[in-house]
Amino acid sequence: FFDGAMGTELIERGIVLGDSAERFSPYFSEIITEIHKAYFDAGSDVIQTNTYGANRIGLGPKLENKIELINLRQVELANTVCPKNGYVAGNIGPSAVLLEKDGGEYTINMIQEAIDEQVKALAKGGVDLFSIETMYYLEEALAAISAIKGSGYPARFPFIDLAEISSGGGSIAWVDQGSALRVGPISAGADPGPACYGQKGDDPTITDANLVLGRLNPEGLLNKIFKIYPELAEKSILKKIAEPLKLDVIESALGIVKIANNHMSRILRIVTVERGLDPREFILNAFGGAGPLHACDLAEELKINEIIIPNNPGLFSAMGLLFTDAKHTYVKSIRKNLFDIDYSDLEQAYQVLEKQGSVVLTEEGFKTKSIAHKRFVDLRYVGQGFELLIPLEGIALQNENCKDQILKRFN
Repeated sequence: FFDGAMGTELIERGIVLGDSAERFSPYFSEIITEIHKAYFDAGSDVIQTNTYGANRIGLGPKLENKIELINLRQVELANTVCPKNGYVAGNIGPSAVLLEKDGGEYTINMIQEAIDEQVKALAKGGVDLFSIETMYYLEEALAAISAIKGSGYPARFPFIDLAEISSGGGSIAWVDQGSALRVGPISAGADPGPACYGQKGDDPTITDANLVLGRLNPEGLLNKIFKIYPELAEKSILKKIAEPLKLDVIESALGIVKIANNHMSRILRIVTVERGLDPREFILNAFGGAGPLHACDLAEELKINEIIIPNNPGLFSAMGLLFTDAKHTYVKSIRKNLFDIDYSDLEQAYQVLEKQGSVVLTEEGFKTKSIAHKRFVDLRYVGQGFELLIPLEGIALQNENCKDQILKRFN
Protein backbone atom coordinates (compact mmCIF):
# COMPACT_ATOMS: atom_id res chain seq x y z
CA PHE A 1 0.00 0.00 0.00
CA PHE A 2 1.18 3.52 -0.86
CA ASP A 3 0.76 6.53 1.37
CA GLY A 4 -1.73 9.26 0.57
CA ALA A 5 -1.29 12.93 -0.24
CA MET A 6 1.37 14.94 1.61
CA GLY A 7 -0.12 18.29 0.61
CA THR A 8 -3.53 17.44 2.08
CA GLU A 9 -1.95 16.41 5.38
CA LEU A 10 0.09 19.62 5.57
CA ILE A 11 -3.00 21.74 4.93
CA GLU A 12 -4.88 19.89 7.69
CA ARG A 13 -2.05 20.85 10.04
CA GLY A 14 -2.56 24.52 9.24
CA ILE A 15 0.22 24.96 6.68
CA VAL A 16 -0.99 27.11 3.79
CA LEU A 17 0.53 25.97 0.52
CA GLY A 18 -0.23 29.02 -1.58
CA ASP A 19 3.43 28.98 -2.59
CA SER A 20 4.49 25.44 -3.48
CA ALA A 21 7.96 26.20 -2.10
CA GLU A 22 6.57 26.52 1.42
CA ARG A 23 6.24 22.78 1.85
CA PHE A 24 10.02 22.42 1.45
CA SER A 25 10.85 24.85 4.23
CA PRO A 26 13.22 23.40 6.87
CA TYR A 27 10.78 24.67 9.49
CA PHE A 28 8.37 21.88 8.53
CA SER A 29 10.86 18.99 8.64
CA GLU A 30 9.48 17.65 11.91
CA ILE A 31 5.90 17.77 10.62
CA ILE A 32 6.87 16.02 7.37
CA THR A 33 8.61 13.16 9.19
CA GLU A 34 5.59 12.92 11.50
CA ILE A 35 3.31 12.48 8.46
CA HIS A 36 5.64 9.88 6.92
CA LYS A 37 5.66 7.91 10.18
CA ALA A 38 1.88 8.12 10.48
CA TYR A 39 1.48 6.53 7.05
CA PHE A 40 3.78 3.65 7.98
CA ASP A 41 1.94 3.21 11.29
CA ALA A 42 -1.34 3.08 9.34
CA GLY A 43 -0.08 0.16 7.24
CA SER A 44 1.62 1.74 4.22
CA ASP A 45 4.40 -0.31 2.64
CA VAL A 46 5.70 2.66 0.66
CA ILE A 47 5.92 6.36 1.44
CA GLN A 48 6.51 8.99 -1.20
CA THR A 49 9.07 11.72 -0.74
CA ASN A 50 7.70 15.21 -0.23
CA THR A 51 8.91 16.23 -3.69
CA TYR A 52 5.67 16.77 -5.61
CA GLY A 53 6.52 19.87 -7.63
CA ALA A 54 10.16 19.95 -6.47
CA ASN A 55 11.53 20.82 -9.90
CA ARG A 56 12.78 24.09 -11.40
CA ILE A 57 9.42 24.78 -13.04
CA GLY A 58 7.41 24.18 -9.89
CA LEU A 59 9.79 26.02 -7.55
CA GLY A 60 10.54 28.94 -9.83
CA PRO A 61 13.71 30.98 -10.40
CA LYS A 62 14.27 31.82 -6.72
CA LEU A 63 14.98 28.19 -5.84
CA GLU A 64 16.23 26.76 -9.13
CA ASN A 65 19.78 26.55 -7.73
CA LYS A 66 18.59 24.47 -4.78
CA ILE A 67 16.75 21.69 -6.64
CA GLU A 68 19.25 19.00 -5.70
CA LEU A 69 19.50 20.15 -2.09
CA ILE A 70 15.72 20.17 -1.62
CA ASN A 71 15.22 16.72 -3.14
CA LEU A 72 18.13 15.21 -1.19
CA ARG A 73 16.74 16.62 2.04
CA GLN A 74 13.27 15.20 1.41
CA VAL A 75 14.72 11.73 0.72
CA GLU A 76 16.69 12.01 3.96
CA LEU A 77 13.54 12.89 5.94
CA ALA A 78 11.65 9.93 4.51
CA ASN A 79 14.50 7.52 5.23
CA THR A 80 14.71 8.57 8.87
CA VAL A 81 11.36 6.93 9.63
CA CYS A 82 11.38 4.13 7.04
CA PRO A 83 11.33 0.66 8.69
CA LYS A 84 13.43 -2.23 7.39
CA ASN A 85 10.49 -3.70 5.47
CA GLY A 86 9.39 -0.32 4.08
CA TYR A 87 10.27 1.55 0.92
CA VAL A 88 10.80 5.17 -0.05
CA ALA A 89 9.54 6.25 -3.46
CA GLY A 90 10.91 9.36 -5.10
CA ASN A 91 7.77 11.28 -6.01
CA ILE A 92 7.64 13.04 -9.38
CA GLY A 93 4.61 15.24 -9.89
CA PRO A 94 3.35 17.12 -12.93
CA SER A 95 4.83 20.42 -14.02
CA ALA A 96 1.29 21.89 -13.87
CA VAL A 97 1.94 24.14 -16.86
CA LEU A 98 0.53 24.28 -20.37
CA LEU A 99 2.65 23.15 -23.29
CA GLU A 100 3.15 25.41 -26.30
CA LYS A 101 0.68 23.34 -28.31
CA ASP A 102 -2.04 24.36 -25.83
CA GLY A 103 -1.10 28.02 -25.68
CA GLY A 104 1.54 27.73 -22.96
CA GLU A 105 5.15 28.87 -22.90
CA TYR A 106 6.83 25.54 -22.13
CA THR A 107 8.15 22.94 -24.56
CA ILE A 108 8.36 19.26 -23.74
CA ASN A 109 12.17 19.58 -23.88
CA MET A 110 12.05 22.17 -21.09
CA ILE A 111 9.91 19.84 -18.99
CA GLN A 112 12.22 16.90 -19.79
CA GLU A 113 15.22 18.87 -18.50
CA ALA A 114 13.40 19.77 -15.29
CA ILE A 115 12.36 16.17 -14.64
CA ASP A 116 15.85 14.85 -15.48
CA GLU A 117 17.34 17.19 -12.89
CA GLN A 118 14.88 16.12 -10.19
CA VAL A 119 15.24 12.39 -10.92
CA LYS A 120 19.04 12.59 -10.70
CA ALA A 121 18.77 14.27 -7.31
CA LEU A 122 16.30 11.68 -5.99
CA ALA A 123 18.46 8.84 -7.30
CA LYS A 124 21.50 10.39 -5.63
CA GLY A 125 19.54 10.49 -2.38
CA GLY A 126 19.01 6.73 -2.59
CA VAL A 127 15.28 6.22 -3.13
CA ASP A 128 14.11 2.61 -3.50
CA LEU A 129 11.81 3.34 -6.43
CA PHE A 130 10.03 6.17 -8.19
CA SER A 131 6.37 7.16 -8.33
CA ILE A 132 5.01 9.25 -11.20
CA GLU A 133 1.87 11.09 -10.18
CA THR A 134 -1.06 12.74 -11.99
CA MET A 135 0.62 13.72 -15.24
CA TYR A 136 -1.77 15.64 -17.49
CA TYR A 137 0.25 15.20 -20.68
CA LEU A 138 1.22 11.76 -21.95
CA GLU A 139 4.47 13.31 -23.24
CA GLU A 140 5.29 14.42 -19.70
CA ALA A 141 4.74 10.93 -18.28
CA LEU A 142 6.98 9.48 -20.99
CA ALA A 143 9.59 12.12 -20.14
CA ALA A 144 9.52 10.98 -16.51
CA ILE A 145 9.92 7.32 -17.49
CA SER A 146 12.82 8.26 -19.76
CA ALA A 147 14.48 10.17 -16.92
CA ILE A 148 14.12 7.21 -14.55
CA LYS A 149 15.66 4.84 -17.08
CA GLY A 150 18.50 7.28 -17.62
CA SER A 151 19.19 7.41 -13.88
CA GLY A 152 20.08 3.72 -13.84
CA TYR A 153 16.88 2.53 -12.16
CA PRO A 154 15.13 -0.29 -14.06
CA ALA A 155 11.72 1.00 -15.16
CA ARG A 156 10.26 -2.49 -15.06
CA PHE A 157 7.99 -3.51 -12.23
CA PRO A 158 4.46 -4.84 -11.54
CA PHE A 159 2.05 -2.05 -12.45
CA ILE A 160 -1.45 -1.22 -13.62
CA ASP A 161 -1.44 0.58 -16.94
CA LEU A 162 -3.81 3.45 -16.22
CA ALA A 163 -4.32 6.34 -18.64
CA GLU A 164 -6.23 9.34 -17.32
CA ILE A 165 -7.33 12.69 -18.68
CA SER A 166 -8.04 15.77 -16.59
CA SER A 167 -11.66 16.18 -17.66
CA GLY A 168 -13.49 15.91 -14.38
CA GLY A 169 -16.65 17.67 -13.31
CA GLY A 170 -14.58 20.53 -11.91
CA SER A 171 -12.47 21.12 -15.04
CA ILE A 172 -12.67 24.82 -15.86
CA ALA A 173 -13.67 26.09 -19.31
CA TRP A 174 -11.84 29.20 -20.48
CA VAL A 175 -11.09 31.27 -23.57
CA ASP A 176 -7.43 31.68 -24.53
CA GLN A 177 -5.74 34.71 -26.09
CA GLY A 178 -6.55 33.40 -29.56
CA SER A 179 -10.28 33.27 -28.73
CA ALA A 180 -10.29 29.46 -28.67
CA LEU A 181 -12.42 27.59 -26.16
CA ARG A 182 -10.38 25.40 -23.78
CA VAL A 183 -11.36 22.94 -21.07
CA GLY A 184 -8.90 22.05 -18.29
CA PRO A 185 -6.36 21.17 -17.07
CA ILE A 186 -7.11 23.69 -14.31
CA SER A 187 -9.88 22.50 -11.99
CA ALA A 188 -12.21 24.23 -9.57
CA GLY A 189 -11.96 21.16 -7.33
CA ALA A 190 -14.53 20.61 -4.61
CA ASP A 191 -13.90 24.00 -2.98
CA PRO A 192 -15.06 26.35 -4.38
CA GLY A 193 -16.17 23.82 -6.99
CA PRO A 194 -18.36 24.50 -10.04
CA ALA A 195 -20.23 27.80 -10.15
CA CYS A 196 -23.54 25.98 -9.62
CA TYR A 197 -22.39 24.84 -6.15
CA GLY A 198 -22.95 28.35 -4.83
CA GLN A 199 -19.63 28.36 -2.97
CA LYS A 200 -18.34 31.62 -4.49
CA GLY A 201 -16.78 29.87 -7.46
CA ASP A 202 -17.44 31.82 -10.65
CA ASP A 203 -15.54 29.79 -13.25
CA PRO A 204 -17.66 27.66 -15.61
CA THR A 205 -16.95 23.94 -15.44
CA ILE A 206 -18.05 20.74 -17.16
CA THR A 207 -20.60 20.26 -14.37
CA ASP A 208 -22.06 23.70 -15.07
CA ALA A 209 -22.28 22.88 -18.79
CA ASN A 210 -24.09 19.59 -18.14
CA LEU A 211 -26.50 21.38 -15.81
CA VAL A 212 -27.29 24.10 -18.38
CA LEU A 213 -27.90 21.41 -21.02
CA GLY A 214 -30.47 19.73 -18.77
CA ARG A 215 -28.37 16.64 -18.10
CA LEU A 216 -28.42 17.13 -14.32
CA ASN A 217 -31.39 17.59 -12.01
CA PRO A 218 -31.69 21.36 -11.44
CA GLU A 219 -33.30 20.74 -8.05
CA GLY A 220 -30.13 19.20 -6.63
CA LEU A 221 -27.65 16.33 -6.65
CA LEU A 222 -27.50 13.26 -4.40
CA ASN A 223 -31.27 12.75 -4.57
CA LYS A 224 -31.78 16.52 -4.11
CA ILE A 225 -29.80 16.55 -0.85
CA PHE A 226 -27.05 18.72 -2.34
CA LYS A 227 -28.61 21.95 -3.62
CA ILE A 228 -27.29 23.44 -6.85
CA TYR A 229 -28.03 26.73 -8.58
CA PRO A 230 -28.67 26.60 -12.37
CA GLU A 231 -28.77 30.40 -12.58
CA LEU A 232 -25.17 30.62 -11.33
CA ALA A 233 -24.06 28.06 -13.92
CA GLU A 234 -25.73 30.07 -16.71
CA LYS A 235 -24.24 33.32 -15.42
CA SER A 236 -20.69 31.96 -15.35
CA ILE A 237 -20.92 30.47 -18.86
CA LEU A 238 -22.52 33.65 -20.22
CA LYS A 239 -19.88 35.95 -18.74
CA LYS A 240 -16.71 33.94 -19.39
CA ILE A 241 -17.53 31.89 -22.50
CA ALA A 242 -20.63 33.02 -24.39
CA GLU A 243 -20.00 36.79 -24.43
CA PRO A 244 -16.27 36.60 -25.38
CA LEU A 245 -17.07 34.13 -28.19
CA LYS A 246 -20.34 35.84 -29.21
CA LEU A 247 -22.37 32.65 -28.67
CA ASP A 248 -25.49 31.92 -26.68
CA VAL A 249 -25.29 30.01 -23.40
CA ILE A 250 -26.55 26.70 -24.83
CA GLU A 251 -24.04 26.75 -27.70
CA SER A 252 -21.26 27.51 -25.24
CA ALA A 253 -22.28 24.71 -22.86
CA LEU A 254 -22.47 22.26 -25.75
CA GLY A 255 -19.00 23.34 -26.88
CA ILE A 256 -17.60 22.72 -23.40
CA VAL A 257 -19.01 19.20 -23.32
CA LYS A 258 -17.79 18.44 -26.85
CA ILE A 259 -14.23 19.50 -26.01
CA ALA A 260 -14.29 17.41 -22.82
CA ASN A 261 -15.51 14.43 -24.84
CA ASN A 262 -12.73 14.97 -27.37
CA HIS A 263 -10.15 14.86 -24.56
CA MET A 264 -11.61 11.58 -23.29
CA SER A 265 -11.94 9.97 -26.71
CA ARG A 266 -8.30 10.85 -27.42
CA ILE A 267 -7.20 8.89 -24.35
CA LEU A 268 -9.43 5.97 -25.31
CA ARG A 269 -7.75 5.91 -28.72
CA ILE A 270 -4.32 5.95 -27.09
CA VAL A 271 -5.10 2.84 -25.02
CA THR A 272 -6.77 1.02 -27.92
CA VAL A 273 -6.08 2.07 -31.51
CA GLU A 274 -2.49 3.20 -30.88
CA ARG A 275 -1.80 -0.18 -29.27
CA GLY A 276 -3.27 -2.19 -32.09
CA LEU A 277 -6.63 -2.79 -30.42
CA ASP A 278 -10.04 -2.22 -31.98
CA PRO A 279 -12.30 -0.23 -29.59
CA ARG A 280 -15.36 -1.75 -31.29
CA GLU A 281 -14.47 -5.08 -29.70
CA PHE A 282 -14.69 -3.66 -26.17
CA ILE A 283 -17.45 -2.72 -23.74
CA LEU A 284 -17.31 0.81 -22.30
CA ASN A 285 -17.52 0.84 -18.50
CA ALA A 286 -18.86 4.27 -17.52
CA PHE A 287 -17.95 4.84 -13.89
CA GLY A 288 -17.18 7.97 -11.91
CA GLY A 289 -19.80 10.40 -10.65
CA ALA A 290 -20.44 11.94 -14.07
CA GLY A 291 -18.99 9.23 -16.30
CA PRO A 292 -22.39 8.04 -17.56
CA LEU A 293 -23.21 11.59 -18.74
CA HIS A 294 -20.50 11.28 -21.40
CA ALA A 295 -20.65 7.55 -22.12
CA CYS A 296 -23.06 7.63 -25.08
CA ASP A 297 -21.12 10.36 -26.89
CA LEU A 298 -17.85 8.47 -26.43
CA ALA A 299 -19.36 5.15 -27.50
CA GLU A 300 -20.80 6.76 -30.63
CA GLU A 301 -17.48 8.43 -31.45
CA LEU A 302 -15.53 5.16 -31.13
CA LYS A 303 -18.33 2.93 -32.49
CA ILE A 304 -18.57 0.94 -29.26
CA ASN A 305 -21.84 -0.97 -29.21
CA GLU A 306 -22.27 -1.72 -25.51
CA ILE A 307 -22.01 0.35 -22.34
CA ILE A 308 -22.02 -0.81 -18.71
CA ILE A 309 -23.11 1.69 -16.06
CA PRO A 310 -22.57 0.46 -12.46
CA ASN A 311 -25.39 0.95 -9.96
CA ASN A 312 -23.16 3.32 -7.98
CA PRO A 313 -20.77 4.77 -10.57
CA GLY A 314 -19.36 7.36 -8.19
CA LEU A 315 -18.29 4.63 -5.75
CA PHE A 316 -17.12 2.11 -8.34
CA SER A 317 -13.37 2.70 -7.88
CA ALA A 318 -13.60 2.82 -4.09
CA MET A 319 -15.61 -0.42 -3.97
CA GLY A 320 -13.13 -2.10 -6.29
CA LEU A 321 -10.28 -1.10 -4.00
CA LEU A 322 -12.08 -2.58 -0.99
CA PHE A 323 -13.08 -5.87 -2.63
CA THR A 324 -10.04 -6.67 -4.77
CA ASP A 325 -7.68 -9.40 -3.63
CA ALA A 326 -4.78 -8.22 -1.50
CA LYS A 327 -1.50 -8.85 -3.29
CA HIS A 328 2.14 -8.49 -2.29
CA THR A 329 5.09 -8.99 -4.61
CA TYR A 330 8.46 -10.09 -3.25
CA VAL A 331 11.60 -10.34 -5.35
CA LYS A 332 15.09 -11.76 -4.83
CA SER A 333 17.88 -11.26 -7.37
CA ILE A 334 20.08 -14.25 -8.26
CA ARG A 335 22.39 -13.22 -11.10
CA LYS A 336 23.65 -16.60 -12.28
CA ASN A 337 23.37 -18.99 -15.17
CA LEU A 338 20.31 -21.18 -14.62
CA PHE A 339 22.38 -24.35 -14.67
CA ASP A 340 24.90 -22.96 -12.16
CA ILE A 341 22.23 -22.66 -9.48
CA ASP A 342 21.44 -25.55 -7.17
CA TYR A 343 17.72 -26.34 -7.32
CA SER A 344 17.61 -26.51 -3.52
CA ASP A 345 18.87 -22.91 -3.33
CA LEU A 346 16.04 -21.87 -5.63
CA GLU A 347 13.48 -23.67 -3.49
CA GLN A 348 14.87 -22.09 -0.35
CA ALA A 349 14.77 -18.62 -1.89
CA TYR A 350 11.09 -19.02 -2.81
CA GLN A 351 10.24 -20.37 0.64
CA VAL A 352 11.81 -17.32 2.29
CA LEU A 353 9.79 -14.97 0.06
CA GLU A 354 6.59 -16.93 0.65
CA LYS A 355 7.13 -16.78 4.39
CA GLN A 356 7.57 -13.01 4.21
CA GLY A 357 4.35 -12.66 2.26
CA SER A 358 2.40 -14.96 4.57
CA VAL A 359 3.52 -13.04 7.65
CA VAL A 360 2.42 -9.72 6.18
CA LEU A 361 -0.96 -11.04 4.99
CA THR A 362 -1.60 -12.68 8.37
CA GLU A 363 -0.82 -9.40 10.11
CA GLU A 364 -3.32 -7.74 7.77
CA GLY A 365 -6.02 -10.10 9.04
CA PHE A 366 -6.15 -12.79 6.35
CA LYS A 367 -6.51 -16.43 7.36
CA THR A 368 -3.73 -18.84 6.42
CA LYS A 369 -6.03 -21.03 4.33
CA SER A 370 -7.00 -18.06 2.16
CA ILE A 371 -3.38 -17.25 1.22
CA ALA A 372 -2.04 -18.46 -2.13
CA HIS A 373 1.51 -18.19 -3.45
CA LYS A 374 2.48 -17.83 -7.10
CA ARG A 375 6.06 -18.28 -8.24
CA PHE A 376 7.70 -16.59 -11.21
CA VAL A 377 11.24 -16.30 -12.49
CA ASP A 378 12.80 -13.62 -14.72
CA LEU A 379 15.04 -15.22 -17.35
CA ARG A 380 17.04 -13.92 -20.29
CA TYR A 381 19.69 -15.16 -22.66
CA VAL A 382 23.27 -14.13 -21.92
CA GLY A 383 23.74 -10.64 -23.35
CA GLN A 384 20.00 -10.03 -23.76
CA GLY A 385 18.83 -6.62 -22.58
CA PHE A 386 15.52 -7.64 -21.02
CA GLU A 387 13.98 -10.54 -19.11
CA LEU A 388 10.93 -12.70 -19.72
CA LEU A 389 8.64 -13.40 -16.78
CA ILE A 390 8.13 -17.17 -16.61
CA PRO A 391 5.44 -18.69 -14.34
CA LEU A 392 6.61 -21.75 -12.40
CA GLU A 393 3.15 -23.17 -11.80
CA GLY A 394 3.31 -26.98 -12.08
CA ILE A 395 7.11 -27.11 -11.84
CA ALA A 396 8.38 -28.66 -8.60
CA LEU A 397 11.88 -27.59 -7.54
CA GLN A 398 12.74 -31.04 -6.19
CA ASN A 399 15.56 -32.19 -8.48
CA GLU A 400 17.85 -31.05 -11.30
CA ASN A 401 15.20 -31.94 -13.91
CA CYS A 402 13.25 -28.84 -12.89
CA LYS A 403 15.80 -26.67 -14.73
CA ASP A 404 15.05 -28.42 -18.02
CA GLN A 405 11.33 -27.79 -17.43
CA ILE A 406 11.98 -24.11 -16.73
CA LEU A 407 14.16 -23.78 -19.83
CA LYS A 408 11.53 -25.48 -21.98
CA ARG A 409 8.87 -23.05 -20.77
CA PHE A 410 11.24 -20.13 -21.38
CA ASN A 411 11.86 -21.24 -24.97
